[in-house]
Amino acid sequence: MAVRECEAPHCSGADAEINEICKQEGWPIGHPVLTRDSQGPCTCTCSCFALNTPICISEVEVKAIQDIKKGDYIYVAGLDLKWDQKKVLFSQGTKGNSKQPLTIYIVYGDNQHLVVTPDSLFLVENKKLKRADKLTPEDYLINQNGEKVKINGVTIGDFYGGFHHISTNIEEPSSDLQGHLIVANGIVCGDYALQIYYQSRKAYDTEMFVGTNEPTVGTQEYKSKYGTIENIKNKEFIPSHEHQIEKPPSNAMTFISEEESKRYMRYGSFRNFTDPNSRAWTEYLFTQFKSFYPEINYSLDWDNEVVNAYAWIEDGKRYVQLTGGLVRAEALEIEGISLVLAHEIGHHYGGEPFYPDSNGLSCEGQADFYASRNIMRVVWFGEYYITVMEKAITQISKFFKVTNKRDETEETAAFLPKDEELNMNSCSHPPGACRIETYNAGVDLKPKPACAN
Repeated sequence: MAVRECEAPHCSGADAEINEICKQEGWPIGHPVLTRDSQGPCTCTCSCFALNTPICISEVEVKAIQDIKKGDYIYVAGLDLKWDQKKVLFSQGTKGNSKQPLTIYIVYGDNQHLVVTPDSLFLVENKKLKRADKLTPEDYLINQNGEKVKINGVTIGDFYGGFHHISTNIEEPSSDLQGHLIVANGIVCGDYALQIYYQSRKAYDTEMFVGTNEPTVGTQEYKSKYGTIENIKNKEFIPSHEHQIEKPPSNAMTFISEEESKRYMRYGSFRNFTDPNSRAWTEYLFTQFKSFYPEINYSLDWDNEVVNAYAWIEDGKRYVQLTGGLVRAEALEIEGISLVLAHEIGHHYGGEPFYPDSNGLSCEGQADFYASRNIMRVVWFGEYYITVMEKAITQISKFFKVTNKRDETEETAAFLPKDEELNMNSCSHPPGACRIETYNAGVDLKPKPACAN
């Protein structure tokens, strides 16, 4: 289900309720919260600065951000950096020591640092605003005196703590940003109202924001160009590159072939590395599927940009893993990711035919068929099964670049290696059009198509 972001006024107006829900449920910052505005369903997010971030409240005084209440005064300015005290109209946040994924850690100046959400905005040397997850060691931040401050490094990871945000002006920002710039630990940043405004469509028509075509913090492209931060002394922050995650063995079953994966990585379209929806969808699906298939160990290798999913058995334990590259593919949303997950579970429980020497893991066509006919019916009960499957098949069709027609046999996939087109009776991956036909057959309770081996 494609859901747009709410326009700025709605998110700002509903922020108190959003954050209250986030606190009650223990949802992390960036967690997408479905709501409605005048245009229909949309998402806002729990969100900006880590607790205890010092904020200037006057020329010489600072205060921890969570201690700044509505009605207090803080130091604010516009692009002219003429600072003055102004009353806080908005102060909300999350508390506790829960895990907050996809947070940005910035080291600058004389080993100072900030921990912020990816969409936090910083004033850079050209007097424009740039997202935290796009900052690089080539950028210069600005202090309250307008002086440049060198960035020493930027990385992404998990933060164990709460976040808070404030604003002295809840109106749409003017072109001079008057009243929307604050000072956080010596650095000029955008307030929460400006952060919300950046998410609106109107912001794209302004010149106040730096373009986001540069690599995102945490991606392989970014790490290859700028490296990572080593020996972080903040015990509350764990960099993503230090995560220990189970790696699938070389003989693990996959959703698509290695050749297809490479083609999709080259030609496919992807959501941003810090996209909250992709991660939230996948983690929700793990919880959903685990209630029906508890023997499986589920994992998401978020940092892995390979487009694939894996199933394997090791030391008598069953594993399923999805990669970040796959769940961030624009063609797939929660329904499509659900069917991919069901396919991998289908390797474990789909029955004959089995891969040779695989400890009883089903062949690809059988995993597709069992996933569609059995697993998805178990997880998505009643009529909702049909709703989810129809959306899932449409999304998988876009993923494979084939038409979604029942009994379709003509292969049109842009990413399919030609040498697999003739391999119709093996245990390997059938052509994309055959896989769509197999999914439809499972929904319609028809026999497995011959092309699915």
